[in-house]
Amino acid sequence: MHTLKIRLTYEVARRLVERRQAAHGAIAEAASWEAYSDWREDSLRKQLLDCFPRHSARDKAVLDFGCGDGALCVTLAALGAASVHGVDIDRDSLQKFAKRLGVYAGKPKPTFSLSSNSKEIDQPSEKFDSIYCFDTMEHVMDYREIAAEWHRIL
Repeated sequence: MHTLKIRLTYEVARRLVERRQAAHGAIAEAASWEAYSDWREDSLRKQLLDCFPRHSARDKAVLDFGCGDGALCVTLAALGAASVHGVDIDRDSLQKFAKRLGVYAGKPKPTFSLSSNSKEIDQPSEKFDSIYCFDTMEHVMDYREIAAEWHRIL
């Protein structure tokens, strides 16, 4: 049922995006789930490189908060992070992450975990050097608790 809800939501959003893109003569990234996924991965990589120096993750233990399917985790690993861990509350996204890791040959190999709730990060204190969080905070209702968690795990 959860997957059906995601697909239906995607289809509604896709149609809205197509309508907006058509009005502006834009491209068709939303043509399929796979095309969107490819576009999203490229977009995350571009955002990361636009916002942070290439060496920002190098030799660091990093957390990708709201990692989704792991696209940013793979990019952070490729940029030289010592370790990369993704955390999310969406099981379906993490299943896609697992599939991504099944074909990933790079080093280090990112890891991920499912959060037990939306207010805590199930990781030890002082485990990470950096936290990356792209396109996630608008979904976080308990932002004060999460900011405290970020402080705890850094």
